[in-house]
Amino acid sequence: MAAAKACTEPESAGAATLLIVEDNVVVRLTFADHLRENGFAVIEASSASEALDVLQTEDISVALVFSDIAMPGQMDGFGLLKWIRANRPGLPVLLTSAIAERKETLSKSFAHEPFVDKPYDYDEALARIRAMIDAAKQ
Repeated sequence: MAAAKACTEPESAGAATLLIVEDNVVVRLTFADHLRENGFAVIEASSASEALDVLQTEDISVALVFSDIAMPGQMDGFGLLKWIRANRPGLPVLLTSAIAERKETLSKSFAHEPFVDKPYDYDEALARIRAMIDAAKQ
C-alpha cells in the first residue's frame, strides 16, 4: 500500500488541513492543487485504507475529509464515513460520487450527510468545504 501523499508545498501558518480521498489520480491531483491555491494544506489518499492511516496518526490534525464513495479495496467511502462517525465524530466529511446507485444508498441510509455530485464545480465544492469547517468550529 502506498502512503498517502502529504502536501509538499509551503502553506500559510494555520492553514486548515484537508484529507482528499479519491482513487482517480487526475481528479485528486487537480482538486488538491485547487485547494492548495486557495490556502489549504492537503493530504491526498487514493483509498479508504490510506485515509485511515492518516486519520490514525496522532500528529496530523485534519479539519475535513472530502471522499469519493466508490473506491477500490475492502472499504469504500461509506465504510470510511462509518469509521469516522464512530472514531472521530466531530470531523466533517463531504462525500462525492457520480454513480447513481451510490447516490441512492446515500439518500436512503446517509441522508443527513453532506454530498456533492460528480463532476463537481471546484469553486462550489470549495465554498461548501469552507462553510463546513466554519460550522465545525462553532
